[in-house]
Amino acid sequence: MFEFNEFRALADRLESTINSAQIDSFIRECLLDLAKKLLRKTRTKTPVNTGLLRGKWEIGTITKQGRIYEIEVFNDEVYAEFVENGFKSHWVPGYWSNNQFVYDKEAKTGMQVGTPGGFVEGKFMLKLSEQELKREMDHFLQRKQEEFFRRLMGGD
Repeated sequence: MFEFNEFRALADRLESTINSAQIDSFIRECLLDLAKKLLRKTRTKTPVNTGLLRGKWEIGTITKQGRIYEIEVFNDEVYAEFVENGFKSHWVPGYWSNNQFVYDKEAKTGMQVGTPGGFVEGKFMLKLSEQELKREMDHFLQRKQEEFFRRLMGGD
């Protein structure tokens, strides 16, 4: 016959040890760690010309509504969405200064971006990074849970 005494003792110890503040803190810690991993992966995949786009990736603040926690990794640079998802080829008015293109809607010169009538494929730096992170999620969560329980049980 199998005795549950040790299991019951562990369950009692956990119930008396864990409080909602600790769980909230654990979830926020996990979410922030995931956002940092996503940020690193996305920055690495972001193409570099001037470095502006790569440098503009940020992590927002953690929000909680009911039982749902959210955090955002974003880039508010004007052209970030076009580099991520792609865009229809087009003419851009402007000029070159110090090896850098300067947009000027009044300019008579400019450059063609992509093949006329074509489509410039996106780089999908955020989307691909999210997919990678999703594949790593089980291992990440298992490791974080083990750390959490070791701390609770006084092992760390």
